[in-house]
Amino acid sequence: MSLKLRFALLFTLLVAVILSGSMAAIYLLYHNNRREDFYKRVEQQALQTYSLHFDKRYQDSMMRQLSVQSGTNLYQEEDYIVDANTYRVIHQTPAKSVFIFDSADLAPARKQNSERFNVGDREGVIKYFPASQVFVVSMAYDRVGIRKLNTLFWILLFVCLGAVAVTAVVAFIYARQITRPLTRLSEEIGSISESNLTQRVPVGRINDELTHIARNFNEMLNRLEKAFNIQKSFVHHASHELRTPLASMLSQTESALRQDLSSEQYRKVLESLKEDQQGLIDLTNSLLSLSQFEKIAAAGEWPELRIDELLYETVESARRMLSDINIIIGFSEIPDDENLLCVKGNEALLKAAFMNLIKNAHRYSDNRRVQITMSATAERVLVVFENTGKQIPEEERSRLFIPFFRGQNSLGKKGFGLGLSIVNRIIHLHLGTVHYEADGDKINRFVVEFIK
Repeated sequence: MSLKLRFALLFTLLVAVILSGSMAAIYLLYHNNRREDFYKRVEQQALQTYSLHFDKRYQDSMMRQLSVQSGTNLYQEEDYIVDANTYRVIHQTPAKSVFIFDSADLAPARKQNSERFNVGDREGVIKYFPASQVFVVSMAYDRVGIRKLNTLFWILLFVCLGAVAVTAVVAFIYARQITRPLTRLSEEIGSISESNLTQRVPVGRINDELTHIARNFNEMLNRLEKAFNIQKSFVHHASHELRTPLASMLSQTESALRQDLSSEQYRKVLESLKEDQQGLIDLTNSLLSLSQFEKIAAAGEWPELRIDELLYETVESARRMLSDINIIIGFSEIPDDENLLCVKGNEALLKAAFMNLIKNAHRYSDNRRVQITMSATAERVLVVFENTGKQIPEEERSRLFIPFFRGQNSLGKKGFGLGLSIVNRIIHLHLGTVHYEADGDKINRFVVEFIK
């Protein structure tokens, strides 16, 4: 069932319930008012019947005739005067009427002097007069009132059905008008696929819910397009990086097979193949690490780690690995409380990130010198990695953390362009940020910030 049809049906049902309830209330109120009015008329007739027989003012025949002519003129009227002691009918009008009374019928009227009752479609009143020791029973059929009540019922029924029908038509038209922009939006969204991710949904000028949906959908498309582009770039560069050493290895192997080489020459070929194989292993390990880090979610149950201790351990490992590196590590301001240097994290991941930043600073430094500066407050921990060397052009800085991206300063240097991507992912897993700054003409600075 479509949204507009469901809306029209629900709205029509709501209106139908309200109308039905309102008209039922009108009918019941009119029904009660008619019955109350008719009972009063019958009661007046009972009083008149008693007066005609027991009030001396009405004994004169002329007065009696005037009283009868000024009566209530009830339809199918019957009047009875019953002795309160013997329960015998002592008078009845019309004379041919036959109605038997007993104590069970008349007893309630003796207690309250008046009682109302129904007999079939007729309504009546029993009046008790202690002074005369009689019951006066009057009953009649409210032909005019019942006819009006039936007429009112059919009027209300047809008005309700007509109103519901009109409401259904109006609700459907209104729902179609309301959902038309949503239908257009659905069609525009349905026309977008992986082949035309650059297409965007038009955003209306009115700041309503549909505008918010269109704007959010376009923002989602921007993220998807960026992710697709990164994925395409990743696949393209990964293929290129893998193809280059494989092609080199194949070329060297074919060349060695075509020639009769000496043992020393074979040894050089094997050394070259080993170097290419090691490069392939390093590339594969980097790809696997990046893939694994993309799937890891930030963990809130990680233990508290001292950033300074992790950095000192990473620096010692870097010095053993890179014999010509010169690392200077210290604090811009020593914190009063050593616990300010603690963050929740994974030791192995943070060491890997710090090692990549140290190796990156060493590789692109003019003097193989790396300076690491720490600072800490109650809100954050900062770690700054600096080196002197060729700076990254401003137009390339936004792509530094994209996998396989290598700037102009990397020409002639080995690498795959994956180190900073891995660093960025690890730092983000720890709810931190990393960014690049250029200071002066030669200073390159990577700033890592952990938010507590």
